[in-house]
Amino acid sequence: MNRSSTRLLSLALLAATQVGVQPAAQAPALTLVDGTEAIHDFGEVEQGERLLYDFELVSSGSEPVILTKIKPSCGCLLASVERWDPLSKRYLPYVLGMPLRPEHKIRLRAVMTTDGRAGVLKTQINLRTNAANPDLSLALNAKVRPILEVAPHAFLDLGNQPSSEDLAASFVVSAPRLGVFDLELDRGGLPPNVAVALVPLGAMTEGMAPRWRVDVRLAGPHAEGRRTWMIRVKTNARLPLVSTRNFERHFTIQANVKGQVSVQPEYARFGMIEAGARPKLVSTITVHDGQRLQGPIEVLLIPSAKSTELDYEQVFRAAAEIAEDGLSARVSIELVHLPPDFIGSLSGIAQVPIGHPERPVVQIHFSALIRDDL
Repeated sequence: MNRSSTRLLSLALLAATQVGVQPAAQAPALTLVDGTEAIHDFGEVEQGERLLYDFELVSSGSEPVILTKIKPSCGCLLASVERWDPLSKRYLPYVLGMPLRPEHKIRLRAVMTTDGRAGVLKTQINLRTNAANPDLSLALNAKVRPILEVAPHAFLDLGNQPSSEDLAASFVVSAPRLGVFDLELDRGGLPPNVAVALVPLGAMTEGMAPRWRVDVRLAGPHAEGRRTWMIRVKTNARLPLVSTRNFERHFTIQANVKGQVSVQPEYARFGMIEAGARPKLVSTITVHDGQRLQGPIEVLLIPSAKSTELDYEQVFRAAAEIAEDGLSARVSIELVHLPPDFIGSLSGIAQVPIGHPERPVVQIHFSALIRDDL
């Protein structure tokens, strides 16, 4: 083979090699531009401020990026997307579903309003694209200093309270930035048994005062369980350069409302126990209206429908011991004897007659699971 033929063969092989080598396709992606934070913290801000932050992103990959969803996590947050137009050299509105070629810049403009907000405010904007990792979350945080300040705290937990009694709480509202201000109650959503009095503290001037005391009375009876009441107040006073029409604040009152008789725990569980063990459960019955328990108290054990083949009076030992002040009793349930070959579950109810007018008989539910492989 002469030199000319060899050269032609080499060129043909090189051309064939170049045709066969194709660049690897890259999945579309949308990422933040260097210097743009995925989580932006505004720090401490005043209630009523309007906060603005721009997230700058850029597309990449072999295929266009398509943005299909923009969803803020809070009604206090507005989000809009604009795309960079190299011809006009400015940002233009972006429409969801519009393809973004590789290296195309977009700007997500987020506006957070702090009207009616107080304390730590955390928000998020969720984006969805056609990228391999389709979901992208961007966050905006701020600590909002309220115009209306509350003492001692805007949250009050009254702890355990009897269901029949009235409950009361008081708050003091001030507004150092406003000086004197009016105060109104928002009764929206308040039940009729909630009474609120707004008492001005200090000299009044045209319906405005430097401080206000908010007295809350919650008339009983109350439903048992964990109860929450929210009280909202607002002022029509204005601040220069703040567009908010009125400033709001709310207080939260909580109480663990109990009846005149409570049981803890009302559902007692032995859990998983080994065959032959003799564990004991203890529940406490408490009377909250001062009526003393009288003894002796005989505890009756009733098996569940699945456990009727056992004599619970033989399997368990139950007793009730009244405290010296007569306002509580300890009820113990002890597993004392099971058939040697018994494996499975046990459940039932301990009926404790205490003679209280509101709750003459207290029921304590109990259960156990007997296993031989522990």
